[in-house]
Amino acid sequence: MAVKTIRVNDLADSVELIRGFPTARTRPSGTFPVLSVADLRNGGAPRQFVDTVDLKAGLAGIAVVDDILIAVEGGTCGESFIVDDQSVKFAPSQQAITLRVEAAGVLDPWYLTAWLTSAEGRANLAKLTRGAGIQRIAFRDLLSLEVRIPPMPDQVRIGDRHRAFQRSLRSHRQVMAQIEELMLVDVDLEIVGLDRERNSKGELKKPLDLESIARNRELRKKDLRQRIAEANAQQAQVSGGPIPLRSQRNKSRRRDDGENREDGTDNGG
Repeated sequence: MAVKTIRVNDLADSVELIRGFPTARTRPSGTFPVLSVADLRNGGAPRQFVDTVDLKAGLAGIAVVDDILIAVEGGTCGESFIVDDQSVKFAPSQQAITLRVEAAGVLDPWYLTAWLTSAEGRANLAKLTRGAGIQRIAFRDLLSLEVRIPPMPDQVRIGDRHRAFQRSLRSHRQVMAQIEELMLVDVDLEIVGLDRERNSKGELKKPLDLESIARNRELRKKDLRQRIAEANAQQAQVSGGPIPLRSQRNKSRRRDDGENREDGTDNGG
């Protein structure tokens, strides 16, 4: 069997395309996070959720292993992500379209992910991208995406290599995240310790208030979440997308205020 170039629409018996979960139907808290390709790549804290009752209403469901997400809106438009056995349970956001391979004997999902990541795959996706400001790929346009499909032995070989690289990258990202957290803790300890007396060995004579340091770190995280939410609201206004309801924003603010009272801290200045 030679290498073939096939449109996604002609793979209807092997690949199902699934729209992401509508932003307007998400909740500020719930059972499953709603994640975009950017969220999955960056590992950021989820800001939108769905409950099981939402999924039973015929809306987009939970991603399963070997689902391939293609970003179809925003700065990561055209980028892809494959769900593996280490991924959390989540619902893809409306900024992504899922390709679910249903005939593993015809198309290897890890090969398809590798091809989408290649220069050829990215170029083909770029041809489908529209928009001078916020870039988008329409659902119907994705059906016309042309994919090169080699014989199954080549698919398995390429897919296995790509899977090994992805798992190695995941492990390195986790280590880097832990090192970064240790760095921030060390910086906090050193900066706070500047005002403390040290002995001849450079050790602090009085112990630091580690609880205060931890509380300050939580306050910085809350401030970051608020700035992200404000940036998302501004982007939604520009793109015409749904803006979080005032009741949702107020609920989130009350939640943060409650956490502050429990910690004995106050954002009010």
